[in-house]
Amino acid sequence: MDFKKIIFLSFFLLFASTAEALAVAPEAINFAPNLWFDSEEKYYPSSPLDFYYENGREIPGELAKEKYDSLSLKEKIDNLVVFYEIKETEKEYVYQYWFFYVFNDFTTNDHYGDFETVFTFVDKNSLKPDKLVASAHNGSELKIIMANGELKNPKNHSRILVESGSHANWIDGDENGLRNKTKDISNWLNAWGIKKWSVEDKKYGVKVNYYEYKLLPLESIHIKDQLITQSPTLGFGKFSINGKRHYLTQLGGHPSRSPWEKPIFHNPEEIIPITGELVWGQIKRGVARMPEIFNQKKDQEAEKEIIAEENVGAGLAPAPRRPLGLPPQEIDKIIDNSRETTDLISQTEAVKPKVSVIDFNKLRSELKQVKQQTENIRLQIMQMPASETSGAVPFAFTFSGPPPPAAIEPNPAPMVIPETPETPEAVESPESEVVTELEIDKDPPFLIINQISPIITNATSTIISGTISENSVIYFNFSNSSSSLEALGNWQKEFALHNASSSLIIFAEDLAGNKSPEINISVQLDQEPPWGTVLDIQDEPLNLFLSGGFMGSDISSIIMEVRKDQGAWQKDDNLVLYDMFPDRILVEYDFWGEIASHYDFKITAADYAGNEIVWERSFDFALVRINEVAWMGNASSTSAEWIELYNNSSGPVSLAGWNLRVSDDTPDIDLTGEIESGEYLVLRRGQDYTGALENQGESWLTLYDPDGWYMDDVFTNPWPAGNNNTKQTMERVDYYTWQNSVSAGGTPGAFNSQY
Repeated sequence: MDFKKIIFLSFFLLFASTAEALAVAPEAINFAPNLWFDSEEKYYPSSPLDFYYENGREIPGELAKEKYDSLSLKEKIDNLVVFYEIKETEKEYVYQYWFFYVFNDFTTNDHYGDFETVFTFVDKNSLKPDKLVASAHNGSELKIIMANGELKNPKNHSRILVESGSHANWIDGDENGLRNKTKDISNWLNAWGIKKWSVEDKKYGVKVNYYEYKLLPLESIHIKDQLITQSPTLGFGKFSINGKRHYLTQLGGHPSRSPWEKPIFHNPEEIIPITGELVWGQIKRGVARMPEIFNQKKDQEAEKEIIAEENVGAGLAPAPRRPLGLPPQEIDKIIDNSRETTDLISQTEAVKPKVSVIDFNKLRSELKQVKQQTENIRLQIMQMPASETSGAVPFAFTFSGPPPPAAIEPNPAPMVIPETPETPEAVESPESEVVTELEIDKDPPFLIINQISPIITNATSTIISGTISENSVIYFNFSNSSSSLEALGNWQKEFALHNASSSLIIFAEDLAGNKSPEINISVQLDQEPPWGTVLDIQDEPLNLFLSGGFMGSDISSIIMEVRKDQGAWQKDDNLVLYDMFPDRILVEYDFWGEIASHYDFKITAADYAGNEIVWERSFDFALVRINEVAWMGNASSTSAEWIELYNNSSGPVSLAGWNLRVSDDTPDIDLTGEIESGEYLVLRRGQDYTGALENQGESWLTLYDPDGWYMDDVFTNPWPAGNNNTKQTMERVDYYTWQNSVSAGGTPGAFNSQY
């Protein structure tokens, strides 16, 4: 039995079985940017499939632009979407964030479709961003190398300022909301950046954080290589003649190419702008490689001369000049020695175990098994006859050099392996021993947190979760209170909140003592709702117009809901948000209802912590209406005036608190009693009210409900119908139209020709 092979095979299997840690790129949301748009921006990131395609077929850019232009600002923001793609280089993950705009309407040029990008380069070992590159006027290679902005060691979620029209991106490195070349980016000397950003944009521009927009994989829109093919080319140098836009040249007017048609998509490093640092780095790398290139060339020349010498010996070619003046015998010896050395190296490389990240628990277990097998072999050797073990040589394994002195026993008995007597060459010398090195694990554990700082909540506790590599312990310091958690893979931990603001520090440590970088999370307990009110309500019998505002710097959503006649609540997207100041959002709402209908309205404003404020009002639309008016009296007396009301609702209506009056308050009638569904109420001059209806008109005749809201009104200057000579009354045809009654005197308290 070849005991040396048994021992070697045991150790080889031990290291080969240790699994390498599989590196997985974190999700794209971990490095997605925050966006800050110009206050004059009209086009926000969207999906080309939503606007340039209908029923799976592409439509022209004119129609796509028209569809987008019809949306309200709120609809545009609610449907904001960013696409992502994750690529890899040797040392980095590259997170590509792609923004599609329906139209580019820069000050100098127009074109349909506009793809812009932000690339985050993340170190594979630390999982921290190395650099961030934002595209500015993404197009030709010249624009990329001269215009793009680059920031070294950015935050996970950097703020990007977006220029109006061109959608050029600028990295707000110092996060002050302004364009500052010397502080924001690393390559400010040659970055074109953005030109139109101002303090007004900082004040009034729309801000959208990474957790507020939709983040979708880029492949979700890769339905064909070129997405926009049916749109015309516009151009550069805009001017108008008779209201129609023209261009001096088509340069810069072609529809945008798709991301996967751009070189930077396949080779992300091409997006990096040319800077002095980049050029100097290339020079240094070239200089560092010069000795290697020189040696390669020298080796190639030596190899040619050696081959030529061999050919001479075979009579194939004349002998070239011998190197260094050595005789051919010495050259042959060098060749033979070189081949032996090469063969030995190749054999050693073939059996050298692959170094892996060590699983210490598994290692301890397998070392115990190897130790037991080694002891069994030693016992077998001790039982062999002396003749079988004579002349044996020591055989030993070395792990990362010799062991420390304290670990060596004094005068250890050598382990001996029987040699093969027939072939002395079979006894390996110490120079041919296979040395297996055990690499010490120096890599920190892999720790990912799902939550992003700051965490804002109105709950009395919050759950932190994430992913951890194997055989690691997670340590928490929450508001100066320490705890730990042993976990494998996915984990979560709940923390009780007692203060308005708390800090949480998290790190992980593995069995080898390596520690991950600390992660700091701010946790804010916010139980105060936004403050707001509807400041103005204007109503007409079938129309309601609301305007007002909600205060708070952290308002996340404002939603309008409506229900009719106590039915189900329905969201109404006609609520318009405007003047988005940092500390308040103003709203407008215009609603048209149906005759004889009851409506409930509810506006809910919520902040990021989940606190809400709710405004609610109810309105009745034209439950009771003015149906017929004898403003001219009758043939017997001009004082025989009357006004008829009609209940067109489905139930009785109490008139207590209602009021009917004209603009000059004469007459001014306070109503009482009740009117049944489908019934009439006739108010007569001298009996139910005093004061005359002027024949030339009264400007407005208005009916109010008990809350003072308009229930019905009629413009009466002049009266829209009725005849003072024939004494035909003014009767209603529909909500907006009046006509003369069929007969003189009309039909007080009864059905007329229409109602």
